[in-house]
Amino acid sequence: MAHCAHPVALENCEGFLFVNLARQPVPFAEALPQLAGRFAHRQAAELASVHQAVYEVEANWKLFFHNFSECYHCPTVHPLLNKLTPFRNSENDLEEGPVLGGPMCLTNPEGSMTMGGARCARPFPALSAEERARVYYYTVFPSAFVSFHPDYVLVHRAQALAIDRTRIVCDWYFHPEAIAEPGFDAEPAIAFWDLTNRQDWELCANAYRGVSSIAWEPGPYSELESQVAAFDRQYLRVMGAGNAVAQRAG
Repeated sequence: MAHCAHPVALENCEGFLFVNLARQPVPFAEALPQLAGRFAHRQAAELASVHQAVYEVEANWKLFFHNFSECYHCPTVHPLLNKLTPFRNSENDLEEGPVLGGPMCLTNPEGSMTMGGARCARPFPALSAEERARVYYYTVFPSAFVSFHPDYVLVHRAQALAIDRTRIVCDWYFHPEAIAEPGFDAEPAIAFWDLTNRQDWELCANAYRGVSSIAWEPGPYSELESQVAAFDRQYLRVMGAGNAVAQRAG
C-alpha cells in the first residue's frame, strides 16, 4: 500500500462521469454547481451513444472553446446551421464560471439540428413547448461541450495532445426507446454535425496558424464575444490558482 496508485475523485452526474485528478479535489457540487438538474429533462442517465466520431486537429485546445462560444461566424462558415438556428436568435443563461452558454431558437419549432431540419426521434417527453423549440449549448471547462437538442444530446470531449494538436471525441446520444422505434435513423443528425464539425475544425486550424504568427497581436473583444471573454476569465482564474499553489509549494 506504500506505493499504491493515487485515489481519483469520480462523480456520476445523471449519467455523465466527471473525474478530478487533484490531490484535494473540490466537491463536485461546489466545483460545477451550474450542472445541477441541467440534464434532467433529457433523461441523460438513460441515453445511449449511437455513433462516435474522433477528430484530430492541428490547433490549440483553447481555440475550440472560443469557436464554440460565439456564432457570428455561422452565417458564412455554417450556412445550414444558421438557417436552422439564426445566430441572432440566441441568449446566454450561464455567463460566468466553468459552465457557459445558453439556448438558440430553432427556425422550425417542430424541428431539430439535422441535414433536413426534421427530428430523428420524438422529443424528450419532459420538455416544455419552449424547450422543444430550442437547442441549448454549453461549454464545460476545461474539456467538454454539451448540446441539448429536442430529440438527442450531443457531447464533444476535447483532449489536448500538444500545444498545437487537439483530439475531439464526439458522441450522439438518443434514448433507447427512440433507438428501438421502427425506422429510427440518426444519420441526418450525424451527417449534420460531422459537416459542422469539419467546418469548425478548419476554422480552428486556420485561427491557430494566425495566432502563431510573429505578426499576430490580440485585439479587443467584439460585442458578440461575451462568452469568449468569460472563457478567458475562467482560464485566467484557474491558471492564477495554479500559480498560487505552486508558489506556496515552493
